[in-house]
Formats: sequence, structure tokens, C-alpha cells
Amino acid sequence: MKTCSLNSLEYIWLYRHNRDWLLNTNNKYKRPIPVVNNRVDWKSRDMEIVRALIRIIDKHSDDVSGPRLSMKWLVSQLDTGTSVEKYLYKLSLASIYLARYSESITDYQIRRITHVMIMTRPNILPRWQILRLSGLSDERMTQMTCEFLDSLLTNFWALRGQ
Repeated sequence: MKTCSLNSLEYIWLYRHNRDWLLNTNNKYKRPIPVVNNRVDWKSRDMEIVRALIRIIDKHSDDVSGPRLSMKWLVSQLDTGTSVEKYLYKLSLASIYLARYSESITDYQIRRITHVMIMTRPNILPRWQILRLSGLSDERMTQMTCEFLDSLLTNFWALRGQ
């Protein structure tokens, strides 16, 4: 019993007077604690998520008037959306699928213009009206969207002139 109290007294003295040496010495004898975390099978989870993403994209791919199919929106449609966002680095197939099939800003803007053109099909509207109905402006449009709209209107007016 006395040796325990003597050792603790030495430890207290060393801690108070030579803390750096004591901590360095203790670190030399420290044993690593192995951490094994096999609670989640990430490969099967990855496949489940990709299947769910395929169903979501198939459901919304034909809807021209729908929301932008961004990576964030697609993940939010999943039942396990927050965990997918958090552990996307462990879900290689899902991250590749999301990078491939998520809609860019340009794609979404072109889809909005296409929706307006479909809705007003027999009529050819002026540029400003197409932009207004699609909710876009010249300031927010990307270069590719601007080129798409210009070529679309040029082709329509060329066909109209024949």
C-alpha cells in the first residue's frame, strides 16, 4: 500500500516540476488502441444509393419544368441524404454517378428556355419575352446558354423567312 502512495507522490512531484519530461516518457510507453469500425458495409450502401439515384433521375429526367437536378438536390431526395453528404468520400460509385448526372447551371438554363419554347410552340416570341418567361436575364445567363438562345432564334427566324 505504501508503494502505491510513494509512486503517486513521485508522479505528482514530476507532474508539477518536470511535466514535459514526464509526458514525453509516458508517450514512449503508450500502447495504441486499435479501432475497428465494421458497422457499415460501404460497398453495399454505395450500390443502394446509386440504385436510388437512378430511380430519382429516371423519374425526373422527362420533366422539362422540374427543378434543377443539382448534386445537392439529388442527395436531398434520398432517404439517407445527410449521411450521403457526410460520407460521400467513402461512396465512390455514388460520387462518380452524381458528378456525371447532376445538372450544371448551363444545362438548367437551356432546359428552362426549352420549356418556354415548348409551351409557346406555334408562336415565335422575341428574345426578351423568352428570357422573362424562363426567369432568366442577360446578366445571369452563361455564355453557352446565350449562344444556344441566339442560334435557336436565328434558326427559327430563318425558317420563318422561307
